[in-house]
Amino acid sequence: MVSVTLLATVIGLLVGNARYNVFTLLPAHLLIFAIDAALWLMGELGPWTAVMMTVLTVTGLQAGYLASVLLRLSRDDTVRAKTTFGLPRSNF
Repeated sequence: MVSVTLLATVIGLLVGNARYNVFTLLPAHLLIFAIDAALWLMGELGPWTAVMMTVLTVTGLQAGYLASVLLRLSRDDTVRAKTTFGLPRSNF
C-alpha cells in the first residue's frame, strides 16, 4: 500500500510539473477508484483495505500535485497566468 501511495505521489509531482490543469487529475482519480473496486470485487482486498488504499492513493496524488505547483510558484518571480480578459496579472 505504501508503494502505491508513493507512486501516486510521484505521478502527481510529474503532472504538476508539466503545468497541467488540476482537472487532469479527475481521470486519474476515476482510474484509481476503478482499480481499487476491481481488486475489492475480485477478493484481493477487504472492503476497509480497499477504502484505505483509495484514500491514501488519491491523497498522495493530490499532495504531489500541490507540492509541485507550490514549488513551481516559489521558483517563479512573477505569476504568468492571465485573467479572463487576456491581460497579465500584477505581481502578488
